[in-house]
Amino acid sequence: MIPLTIKNKIIIFAVILVFLIFVPLITSLESLHQVHLAKHKAIIADHIRDSFDELRIMFEKILMGPHDYLITYTKEEKNNFKTDINHLEAKIDLIHKMIIDSKQQYGLDFDNILQKAESRILAIENNLPELELKVHDIFALHLPEEIHKGGLYMEKLDLFLRGLEENIKQETFVLSALMQQAMK
Repeated sequence: MIPLTIKNKIIIFAVILVFLIFVPLITSLESLHQVHLAKHKAIIADHIRDSFDELRIMFEKILMGPHDYLITYTKEEKNNFKTDINHLEAKIDLIHKMIIDSKQQYGLDFDNILQKAESRILAIENNLPELELKVHDIFALHLPEEIHKGGLYMEKLDLFLRGLEENIKQETFVLSALMQQAMK
């Protein structure tokens, strides 16, 4: 057994004291870092969720254009639709970029969480040409004998948009749950 001198006792005491001070400090800093990451993920999920909600509102606005055209038959509605569809495409691109950037920044765990959001936004993007075709069917109606087709076309368009909106609503629920989980 080694005899403990006062000097050895002081060294042992200092080592234990340093250990008792720095280990909790390091674990506290790591915990704070994890809280910061979770908060940042929650903010990103909230931002993407809000973007999906804005997308849903944009689809509602798009639905009104053909509806108003069937009432007024003006060229202005066609021009408004082109503007609205351009804004919609830009919003979809923005959401897709946010999802990709978030997945790259936060790695595998965020990749798995946002995979479904990315597949939904791609599905919406792939359905835009069909949306445009359905709206152009309505915009092609202008003769009195074709007006009876308007209701049928609007019904098909409405059903189509409701399907897209349902996907958007489901994704907002998923992202809301993710945000709440991250904040906890």
